[in-house]
Amino acid sequence: MKRIVAGSLPLLLALTACMNNPPPQEPENSDESSDSKKGKKDKDDIVGTDDTSPLGGAGTGTGTSTPQAEHATVKDDAEKKATPCGGPKIADLLAVVSQTACEVPKATPESLPQRDLKGALDIKVTTDTARVPPGARANLVVTFTNKGATDLPLDFMADPEPQFQVEAYTVKGARADKPAGNEPALPANISDQAAPERTVSRVTLSPKGTAKLSIPWDAVKYKWASAERAKGALPGQHYPRETAGPLPKGKYVVHIVMPLIGVAEGSDHELSQPRTQVEVGGP
Repeated sequence: MKRIVAGSLPLLLALTACMNNPPPQEPENSDESSDSKKGKKDKDDIVGTDDTSPLGGAGTGTGTSTPQAEHATVKDDAEKKATPCGGPKIADLLAVVSQTACEVPKATPESLPQRDLKGALDIKVTTDTARVPPGARANLVVTFTNKGATDLPLDFMADPEPQFQVEAYTVKGARADKPAGNEPALPANISDQAAPERTVSRVTLSPKGTAKLSIPWDAVKYKWASAERAKGALPGQHYPRETAGPLPKGKYVVHIVMPLIGVAEGSDHELSQPRTQVEVGGP
């Protein structure tokens, strides 16, 4: 009996060691597992930080994203809420009036009554620079203020989008940036098409509320665009223009021609065409 126990002891010790120490992994399995984890991390990084996706992100490239990233972006876009069509402060008026949600059902520009907003609405235009080099760009900021004690609705025409344009005049009142000659006729394939439906978009300013509109303006002159470019014009719009060089140095009065409608104003268009003086010169 003693001999059997002594002979079995090494076997028992070996079995015990095997039980306490798991078998080593095969090199192939170990490398594959490591690569798999690394690959998953890289994939997760792409989903979370892909800025080149055409569906979202801060990038403007044309890269692709994973299906997970596309699905998340589409879902986020679908869940975005429209900007309110009014309130005490509207930071981007153009974005608001461009929303379908702000359209007035069945309203047309011709159906709106003319309202006298003297004493209720104040409109001012400012620039982000005191002097604009010839041919350079400045930002014009239009601020609407409701000076009254009640809500103030403002209506804008869209055809199909609201159009805000800038016109430059000399201090004596002569148009400084208009192309020479009469406006050409649009190509027949454009002019024969029906003009887009004109709709009314409405925003409502709270008492003492404000709305701001930022418009870039280039200190340049224009010429009528080529016939080839005119083929891409929109029905019902003006003949397109092209840059024809910088404005000469001097002082100008810039008018913001806005699609503000339903307001009573004089021949000077003090509400629908607010203005400010701008100096074009060196730095």
